[in-house]
Amino acid sequence: MGKLGIGNCRWICRKGAFSWGARSIIQGLKFVRDHIGWKPGIVSNLNVWDKRWVNGHVPEPKDCLLDTSFTFLKDLRVRDICLNNGRWNEGLVNLLFEEESANQILAIPLSQTQTHDEVFWPYTNSGSYTVKSGYGIIFNNFFEEHGSRKDKGRVNSKWKSFCKQKLWQGVTSLETLDHLFRDCDISSRIWAGSVLGINTNQAVGVDVRDWIVNWILYLIKLEDGPVQVIHFIGILVSIWNLRNNIIFRGESFNPNIFFLKARCLTEDVLQSKLVNTKDALGPPGFGGCDQGNSFDLHALKAGQPFYAVGSFSSCPLVRIYVDASWKDSRLVGFGWVVYDTGGEVRFEGCECGRAESPLQAEALGLKHAITWANRAGILHLEISSDCLQLLSQWMGTEGIHHQVKGIMNDVASISSSFHCLCFSYVCRIRNSRAHGLAKQAMNMH
Repeated sequence: MGKLGIGNCRWICRKGAFSWGARSIIQGLKFVRDHIGWKPGIVSNLNVWDKRWVNGHVPEPKDCLLDTSFTFLKDLRVRDICLNNGRWNEGLVNLLFEEESANQILAIPLSQTQTHDEVFWPYTNSGSYTVKSGYGIIFNNFFEEHGSRKDKGRVNSKWKSFCKQKLWQGVTSLETLDHLFRDCDISSRIWAGSVLGINTNQAVGVDVRDWIVNWILYLIKLEDGPVQVIHFIGILVSIWNLRNNIIFRGESFNPNIFFLKARCLTEDVLQSKLVNTKDALGPPGFGGCDQGNSFDLHALKAGQPFYAVGSFSSCPLVRIYVDASWKDSRLVGFGWVVYDTGGEVRFEGCECGRAESPLQAEALGLKHAITWANRAGILHLEISSDCLQLLSQWMGTEGIHHQVKGIMNDVASISSSFHCLCFSYVCRIRNSRAHGLAKQAMNMH
């Protein structure tokens, strides 16, 4: 990197000074640099006018600031529009920025655990750059500069039309799921020659989705049912892979190679070690655990609590039901209901605020509830939420969205104050009381 002059961010390349590969790398890095976003810390040193720190965009100043007086504010930093209590200076924000930008800024949560500015990629949920997302931006920019949206639509329509055309050699009709996975001559020969020996001619007229479900329900009842189901699904996946190889790589169907690949696929699954959910580690922030460790999602849906601090014991838990209600205007209401160890309601609370999205609103509601419990001196706590998406991300079954990473880091930091803390999922009907309080708080704006 140093030989290319990239380390000191000199992006100008003289013709012939670098190879094509070097120039491509430099231009790629320039593209990433021009599109990255910033998440401000509580002591942010970002310039408010030239950094993409508002949802990956540069905020718009008010028209009255575009005259000579604006030069007086040209070195304004993000920390200058924050209060000492970790909140935005709402009056100053509304004074400096256009309404839309001001509302977006006020909806940005300031994490107490994030002191310095952090970069993120605003075009993916994880906040990490991917080649696919970068290509999508370049593709859109190309048509904005060199063509109209109609051009892009024609390209996409041609591509979709191509994908709908015959997928196997010798097929004259449009492809369907029934034909692809079962009724095609190649698919029929695959099923008959597989270890399952399935005769697809008996399923004419049956929707392939029903056919797949019925076979899985039948196979699972056999003595070696789980193994047979894995073989069945392995053949489905292998048929799909074969279809792609025929279309995109121009390959032909070779039965010996096909069944060899299918057998390798199923053997990899059968020989893999399944994770015991009792031994699975928790989410990032608890005991130094790494992100990505799994928790049984089915157990979560069934209401089984996930212990973030401590473990199950005979000590009774105080339970808090929490919910959030969000509007497109980024206004949000938080509501929580506290039940004592005997199951009686002891406290109800609600508060209004701002959030960038419904998911972020739910995360902030979780933070409000655990902050209240910590201040109340509660040491043994269970928090229940009806946002399965947030809990799944928090417990490691999905990647955490970049909008809620800072909030959940704050939750993890507060969690260390409890002797025992767990999270659980509750359906919306059982959480209606907290939901009503959240609606009430949102209407208070």
